[in-house]
Formats: sequence, structure tokens, C-alpha cells
Amino acid sequence: MPKNVKQKTIPLNGVTVLLGQAELPAASLPEGESLTQMEEKSRVDPFLSMKQNANYYKMTMPPEKAARFDELIKLSGLRRREKWERPFRKDMTGEKLLWRIMLTFLLEPGPLLLPHPLRGMTAEQRERFDALLADEAEHGRAIVFTADSLKEIASLTAPKTVCFAAGEDYLVYTPEEIAERREALGGESCSYEDLAVILAEVDHA
Repeated sequence: MPKNVKQKTIPLNGVTVLLGQAELPAASLPEGESLTQMEEKSRVDPFLSMKQNANYYKMTMPPEKAARFDELIKLSGLRRREKWERPFRKDMTGEKLLWRIMLTFLLEPGPLLLPHPLRGMTAEQRERFDALLADEAEHGRAIVFTADSLKEIASLTAPKTVCFAAGEDYLVYTPEEIAERREALGGESCSYEDLAVILAEVDHA
């Protein structure tokens, strides 16, 4: 079984998942790189519908960015739902998350950090998030997002690398490498939560 070398920095190319860590120390980034963190606010007028909020933003954008906004709205699936015509409400947690992620992708040009974006999303909304991730990565965007466990990201198909914090270093794997080790170490009997510990012991003994 090949050994992965511990890294002092996380990869900033494509999509990177950082398990169990919301704060990212600057020393963990490649030299000269920085991450913009997604804002906590939704950037919406709560008295307007999603459609009206979208139209307002489009009026303030140059044509090229407005066209990109339309592409992201389509990928998010928000326009196809009945709630598209309604104001944002407290029970629209997943919709608000997709809206924030979509606007962050649109308005922030550099590498991004999304703290626990999957919390509060339904299975369908996670599929939409997955589509947004894949599309942004294809456009050359570097995205880092945090998750609680591998179970949380199991349904995501966008190409990605997965990082486990190991003291001051990081263990970096592809989902395929993790699957190989998980099978070799007991298949389904090996929990995702235990896997990080086992990887550190087996690959870095």
C-alpha cells in the first residue's frame, strides 16, 4: 500500500474537502495564496422573492456577469421551485445556503473557503451544491470546504481531494485512495470517523 506524505499545506487546485476543521491557519496555505471566506449573511432583501432579488442583482451587473449568474441559478435549481416566487423565510435554510454559495461564486473571484456548507441541506440540495462545485472547478476555481465526516460528502461526485488534519500537518487523499484503504481495512465495518486515525497509523507508521 503506497504511503502518502504528510503536507504542511492544503492543495489549492480544484475542490478540496477539509474534515472537521472550520478555521484554516494561514500557514496551511501555499505561500502567497489566500482564501476568501463565504459571508454569513445571505445578501438578500427579505421582503423580496428570490426572483426579485436575482433580478435586482442582474440589473447591477455587466452583461457577461449577468449571463454567468443565470447559469449558476440554473445549476442551483432554485428557479424551478415554487419558493422562487416567495420571499426568503426562516424555514428556507437550504435555499439560503445555495443562494449564498451562488453569490459568493459570482462576486468573489479568487480561491474560496466555505465553512460547513452542507449543514441544513436536503439530499436534493446537496446534488445542486455538487453541480455548482463541479462547474466552478471546471472554470478554474479553487474551493476549500469543511465537512464533519466522509459520510457527509459521500454523495458528492465533483472531483476533489480530501484532507485530514494530523497535528500541524495534513493527510491528503483522493476519494479513490480512501475507498481502497477502507476496503482493505475492513470494508463497511470500518467507520469513516475511525478511518482518519487508521490512515495516520497505517500510511505514516
